[in-house]
Amino acid sequence: MESELAIRYRPARPGGPRVPNRTIFARLLDRLGRDGALGRPGGAMTKWGRYLPTGGAVWFEVLKNAPDAGLVEGATPECRGPRVALAASREQDRRLGEAIRAAFPPGSCGGTATLLKVDRDAFERSFGGQENYEVCLPAKRLTAWRRWSRAFAAAAGLFWLLALAGGLLIALLTAPVWLLAAPLAKLWQTPAQRRRAARRPPGGPNEAVALGFPDWAERILIPVTQAALLPLVAVGLPAVRRGPLADADRLMPFLGSRVILTGAGAVDRRGRFRVAAKATALRFVVGISDLPGCRGVFSAGPQFKRAMGAPVDASQWTKLGDSRQRITVNLGDSNRCEAAEYLKLGTTSLMLDLLEARPDWRPPTPRRPIAALHRFAADTTLTASVRLVGGGRATALQIQRACLNAVRDHLQSVAAADPAAVPEAAWDLVLRWGDALDGLETLADEPDRLFGVLDWVTKRRLLQEAGVRGDAARKLDLRYHELAPDSPFDRLERAGLIERTLTDAEREAARRPPPDTPAAARGEAVRLGTPPPSWD
Repeated sequence: MESELAIRYRPARPGGPRVPNRTIFARLLDRLGRDGALGRPGGAMTKWGRYLPTGGAVWFEVLKNAPDAGLVEGATPECRGPRVALAASREQDRRLGEAIRAAFPPGSCGGTATLLKVDRDAFERSFGGQENYEVCLPAKRLTAWRRWSRAFAAAAGLFWLLALAGGLLIALLTAPVWLLAAPLAKLWQTPAQRRRAARRPPGGPNEAVALGFPDWAERILIPVTQAALLPLVAVGLPAVRRGPLADADRLMPFLGSRVILTGAGAVDRRGRFRVAAKATALRFVVGISDLPGCRGVFSAGPQFKRAMGAPVDASQWTKLGDSRQRITVNLGDSNRCEAAEYLKLGTTSLMLDLLEARPDWRPPTPRRPIAALHRFAADTTLTASVRLVGGGRATALQIQRACLNAVRDHLQSVAAADPAAVPEAAWDLVLRWGDALDGLETLADEPDRLFGVLDWVTKRRLLQEAGVRGDAARKLDLRYHELAPDSPFDRLERAGLIERTLTDAEREAARRPPPDTPAAARGEAVRLGTPPPSWD
């Protein structure tokens, strides 16, 4: 799992100077290093960050056109099972929350800093987390994927050749101009930009800062570069849809209706409360986050990165055609409630198993899946229905019921042949899934039944009890997501009003890398001070 955490900084005195996020992240890394060994990324990794002793990592996610801004990205170690992944996520929240508070203690002359596990900022710019699941492609699909991936990698190679030729041509044509203009480059910077550049902390390879070219130049260069990638996208997206994401359309009804279980709730700029925060930023079923306006529920990013690396790295070519592929889901909100995050990870894993075992089964499928997602994400009454393929209408609750029943029938058929083939955790998830849907069906009559279980239900109740509106409601909304002892959520948790899913033993085990995973080798390398293996 990957979680992008927003940074909130409060100066020591009102109106005091704002410390850049890059400086805050540098101090966060320094504090983490005092608490335990950190591993420096190597190879082709271009993000500024470190590997953690748990086998996970923490990175600084740079924002385009804002080198001093950015987010803290926490990446959990690879895990075998939803409970282990949940424990790793909670350990990551604890570790990063404690480190940022220790780096900026209350009363210090430098002010205080807090991390927010949230999906958008005060301007409703969306970010948030990603879920990554590993799937094994069946033989027929793998053959098709390998055939398409060859065309995909060939298109990437052609892109690199054209980019190299175009870059050389531009360099030859503009070199005399830039040689004359380079001494004047700093004149384009404002005094504030020069001061920030002077105190900018060191970082990784992606920390190189431009000479201060004017904004109009960046507004031209970035879209031109992205437009040059469109032919590659035209080849790559159909390839990915025939390979790793061939089941995207079958999984989409489940994910689109899953927001009623996993939504974190949000107050929009008009003061309306929504079930889910991130859904409205998504426009496609499958997309690529790096391209503007191309954010999808599923991301083809892992396959695109390997295709782009295949022409220059033979190992990427091998991994591109591997039978094991990563599915990246961009839809999930950042959850504070353990039960909601467990449902998010567990039910999705069960659905992936179901689709692999029953390739002909399809859930009730909305005719317009993205429009259905947006409608479900906005409907707190849970009564909104959408048109289905083949006729009829269904609500999010009805689609979830159909998925739950199909999963239960599949597990029962497997258990009938071999009871040991279905772990207890699967039955526990089915029971929790059903209980959550029962609670949502009676939410109007029992508004507190799922308080402390689902985030959006908990947050809505808090807002109702506080009786706030407008900016005050949006402020309380964001404070709910602070990884801090005085946040509304943490106070509820200490009061025993938040359902605990994990045992103390599971929490303690999450302080170490999950055994029998790549994270175990990475964590051992961090402990020994040797170069850690990459995510691949």
